[in-house]
Amino acid sequence: LHIRGCASDRENRAKLHASLGQAWLKMPEGDPEETLQLAIAAFGSAGDLARYSRNTQPLEWADIQIHLGNTWLALADKQPASRQSSHLEAYRTLQKAIAALDPERHPLEWAKAQRSLGLVLDGLSTGNVEHNRRLAIASFEKAEKIYLRTSHRADWARTRLNAANTLRHLAEAGSKNCSGVWQAMAYLKSVFRDKLPDHLRTPLEPEVQESREALFGAWQSQGCGDPETLAEVPAAN
Repeated sequence: LHIRGCASDRENRAKLHASLGQAWLKMPEGDPEETLQLAIAAFGSAGDLARYSRNTQPLEWADIQIHLGNTWLALADKQPASRQSSHLEAYRTLQKAIAALDPERHPLEWAKAQRSLGLVLDGLSTGNVEHNRRLAIASFEKAEKIYLRTSHRADWARTRLNAANTLRHLAEAGSKNCSGVWQAMAYLKSVFRDKLPDHLRTPLEPEVQESREALFGAWQSQGCGDPETLAEVPAAN
């Protein structure tokens, strides 16, 4: 589709392309990589059409960018050979979304973009990896504050789990980083500090258990001492 036309026509076509991107993501059959690439093309076209109204309708434009960034992130997991280029595309796209959003006017969308940016930074090997992961933790913490303030407990728990995993990745990268393992465990223990309904808690439990086992492994392999010491780590705030 061409981008020419009046503003309302462009807006309608942007919505059409965004809906098409969503449809590709939900496609139950076919090659997953191909459907992700088709979704990226659709969201990209939607973003091109919507950019004319991003100053007057920043939420709609940013929402397209968030979907596009998350799709690039999903493609990175499917294509290891091009993972870094996909991560960089996701990073650039999510930064655009964050720049367009006001955290006071659009708190949940801004938090969603910050959490996705954290996931991208955690896996980004371009540049200083440790610095990237520190930035990832900062993004997760920004999202957590919004979810805590708006009482979105399940989103807060998922984001805290993401932060715990990033702290674990930092700890595992060092030859001996017992304090990092300790901090990661404290974050991990806080994931379920608020009681969640079973349908929200259950999907998180396997990943929490996997991360917990990995932390005990890092504690022992790095010679940090008695595993019981790690088991007694208090939950982070």
